[in-house]
Amino acid sequence: MKYILILIYFVLRLSIASASDLTIDDLVTRDGLYYKKFTDVPFTGEIKGRENGSFKNGKKHGKWLKFYENGQLEKKGYYNKGIKDKEFYNYYTNGKLFSKEIFKNNPGESSSERIEYFHDGNVSLRGATLDGKKHGEWLSYYKNGKWASLYRYLKGKLDGKLVNYWENGKVNMTGYYKNDTENGEFFWYDEYGKLVREGHFVNGRKNGEWTLYKYGRVDIKKYYKNGKRVNSP
Repeated sequence: MKYILILIYFVLRLSIASASDLTIDDLVTRDGLYYKKFTDVPFTGEIKGRENGSFKNGKKHGKWLKFYENGQLEKKGYYNKGIKDKEFYNYYTNGKLFSKEIFKNNPGESSSERIEYFHDGNVSLRGATLDGKKHGEWLSYYKNGKWASLYRYLKGKLDGKLVNYWENGKVNMTGYYKNDTENGEFFWYDEYGKLVREGHFVNGRKNGEWTLYKYGRVDIKKYYKNGKRVNSP
């Protein structure tokens, strides 16, 4: 009887050890759910290795870690039934912070505020998401801290006024998008702020008069209709 109990003890220890030694490579995905290989039941349990975290009914759940091959932390965050939750951090291979994202999940809607960084720690990009898609204003920066661009999104698609900047802070381009397509007046400027080109888009196609400037004066006028150049308006 004593030997039987000892045998049962070691069998249980081996089974627990083998379960705790699972890695992401021991799992497969089907229809968005994770399964242990050669099973038909969504996986619940923990994995370790380069990805370290828990699953619940086939979905990532709770704290999650992912590492680079050099051992540095690559990602750190939280999931709630497969959806990113609370906060999420991404890192460069040298361990410095690349991005952080704070999530606010409400019934039927998930939103976040995201900030990305250069290697020196200065902000390179900031904006918001709605259900995983860019939404609202997104602002990018040059390494000197000045604005590089200001784009506006509506559920992942460019929508509204866009502005690009030169590194000296002068406006490079302004224009308008609707449903991810150029629509409206566009203006381009040189690094000194002088207008060099202007034109109009309709549904992504050049339309109407397009003007090129040189030394502050009109240099060339061109005319377009539905994206094709024509001889006159």
